[in-house]
Amino acid sequence: MKLQTRESTFVRCLQLQTLLGALAAAALGLSSCGGGGGAAAGSPPAEVVDPLLADLGLPPGFELLVPFDPSAPEIAVRCRFPQDRLRLAPVALLAGAQIVVDGELLAPGRASRGSQLREGETPVAVRVEAAGGLGVREYRVLVQREFATEFAQNAFIKASTPGQNDSFAAALAVDGERLVVGAPFEDSAATGIDGDETDNSLISSGAAYVFVRNGASWRQEAYLKAPAPGADDQFGSSVDISGDLLVVGAPGEDSAATGVGGNQQNEAAPASGAAYVYRRTAGTWRFDAYLKPSNTVVGAVGAFGTAVAIDGTTIAVGAPREDGVGTGVNDAQTANGTQGADSGAVYVYVAAGASWAQQAYVKGFVLGPTDQFGGALDLDGDTLAVGARSEDGRGTGTSGDPLDNGVQESGAVFTYVRNGLVWNKDAYIKASNTGLGDQFGSRVALSGNLLAVAARNERSLAAGVDGNQFDDSGLRVGAVYVYAREAGAWAQDAYIKASNPSQDDGFGEGLALRGEILLVGAQAEDSPAAGLDAGQGDGGFNVGAAYLYTRAAGVWSQRRYMKASNARNSGFYGSAVGIAPFGIVVGGSGDNSGSSGVDGSQASIGNFAGHGAVY
Repeated sequence: MKLQTRESTFVRCLQLQTLLGALAAAALGLSSCGGGGGAAAGSPPAEVVDPLLADLGLPPGFELLVPFDPSAPEIAVRCRFPQDRLRLAPVALLAGAQIVVDGELLAPGRASRGSQLREGETPVAVRVEAAGGLGVREYRVLVQREFATEFAQNAFIKASTPGQNDSFAAALAVDGERLVVGAPFEDSAATGIDGDETDNSLISSGAAYVFVRNGASWRQEAYLKAPAPGADDQFGSSVDISGDLLVVGAPGEDSAATGVGGNQQNEAAPASGAAYVYRRTAGTWRFDAYLKPSNTVVGAVGAFGTAVAIDGTTIAVGAPREDGVGTGVNDAQTANGTQGADSGAVYVYVAAGASWAQQAYVKGFVLGPTDQFGGALDLDGDTLAVGARSEDGRGTGTSGDPLDNGVQESGAVFTYVRNGLVWNKDAYIKASNTGLGDQFGSRVALSGNLLAVAARNERSLAAGVDGNQFDDSGLRVGAVYVYAREAGAWAQDAYIKASNPSQDDGFGEGLALRGEILLVGAQAEDSPAAGLDAGQGDGGFNVGAAYLYTRAAGVWSQRRYMKASNARNSGFYGSAVGIAPFGIVVGGSGDNSGSSGVDGSQASIGNFAGHGAVY
């Protein structure tokens, strides 16, 4: 029999005691494990141990298909839509053991950054290594991700004090259990947080509302205004949220300040635009930063804040009417007559401790007057995608020449990748069926290695996925193009249309992407039907709809056709959309229900149109 050191005997004893319990261990005569001294010189090496998991550390929304068995090499787990990423926080049985999830070494007590899940089965590798290299245990977690075919409306959310034409839900963003909703034409003169919502003395100053979900219930958490609101600032035109930080754009703001934390009272630069950062600390939202372009110009309309995005502690803000003549990243920011008029720019900011600093000034790859670069954007990790809906290139796909301006307002998307602290040009992307006035890039959405781009005026009347792209028999129908990045290069993955395409539907005005789930809003769609998978025939006017698609084994398919539960004309359902861990969110900026707050009456008609609602 091989001799054992006291140390290996001690480790084995701990394993048995934990797995079998103290009584079982005592029954085996192991109730006393002895000391922990090391082996004497010349003793055989310590015996290999089996470093088991004590717990897999599944997050909410995931369930084990069989009871957890730490000795089983495969562990079956199930989740349902919209879960698309598994963040494990495993616990080892032995103290000091290291845990690696899909190649990521976890810090003690920390969850993994997340394994992307596909529809069907996704394997996730977990490796446990005993301290001192005394043993290794490999696990294979098999995640079955099922698409939930049944949806139920969880909430109907209105502003706490709805107003005529406030356009509540013209913009929205969701992260975790929180939802932020923009109402750019709200009229209160209140300042800061949780002021007087009933004061309608400052027309179109704008507001944003934060809601939080607890179980199946929603409540309003904060009512946000700019610290120094102004008429027609349109605060809330764009919003985004990431954890305990959120950003709100106000493209009509008038201050001539530059950079971070300038003078908000100086209104010498009409419609130069601004963005505002709020931080949640100890359960309370507080104003955190006031952002302006580094090159604010008196007399020039920059519309900074038309689009915003935040991921972690990085913020991107678009100014589609900026006039700088530079190209690429951190080029000259000066304007020169009409040469760069409305070419547009994007500004990237990062948190530096308790403050914010501009990290990059981003322009298109070539100078394009009236391109409106920055009218749409999204940010995911170290990738930035920017839409330039009025760009004039005639190319298709990713091999076009941005200098060849042969198709007016066909539109384009530019991507950039950050390496360390430096942003670099990545790709110039065009539609596969570039068309006059299509405005490809009117909306963009990023998620990992997938990119969705809307062309709100695309003309094809093809229906569904990968239909005839060259049918130009419609007018302002709209389309969405999905691109996948492999080995650093983008390639078109799908061409997506509504199941009931029609003229002037605005398909793509709302756009959200989360993993392999795509949600598209068509705020001007005309079916008068209400609810899920209802009739798709025309008969109403600007009622609106939303369409849900998923990707399985590389193939996209439509899953649901969604209408407002109180569908009515000019409801603009689909004006903004979002995908969250708990489900999907759809805004209807024209809803005119007479109720307010959460889960009021959807049937009643208010005195004024354009209140807006979220479903």
